[in-house]
Amino acid sequence: MKGKLQILLSCLVLATGVFGSEKEIAWQSVDQLCGQVQSVKDTKRVIRQKDGRVETLLYETPIPNAKVVLYRTGSVEDKCCNDAQRKAETTSGRVGNFIFRNMLKGRYWLVVTKEKQRYEMPLLLTEDYNHRCDDPNSAMVRIFWMDAVPHPKIEIHVR
Repeated sequence: MKGKLQILLSCLVLATGVFGSEKEIAWQSVDQLCGQVQSVKDTKRVIRQKDGRVETLLYETPIPNAKVVLYRTGSVEDKCCNDAQRKAETTSGRVGNFIFRNMLKGRYWLVVTKEKQRYEMPLLLTEDYNHRCDDPNSAMVRIFWMDAVPHPKIEIHVR
């Protein structure tokens, strides 16, 4: 009986460890707080050609006219969000574009709200603000995939 109890307790400890790791916050590294907020769900468009053919095209889906709020946090374990940490707020543009200037490197939560949807992304800002976001000729754009699974993510795209 003692051996079975030890095995049962060992399984319980292992299972608890697995479940505990799922709750870890997946901090996303980014060099600047600017880019486009988007959904991973593609937008479908059906096009009917003059010859009768039908084409279905898939497009990226920006999150336009959304409330974008930035919260500062000090700890790796801090969950999102309280108003005492609120640093800035803006509204995303027509293609989901946003920019937060003058932010210092550190940990932040990016919260995007559109209608009844709310998305939260934990961010590790790796550099102080350096005007890189203000360059209209930049070939780089940061895409913030707010509803990606298992957690939100950032990708750098070259135009």
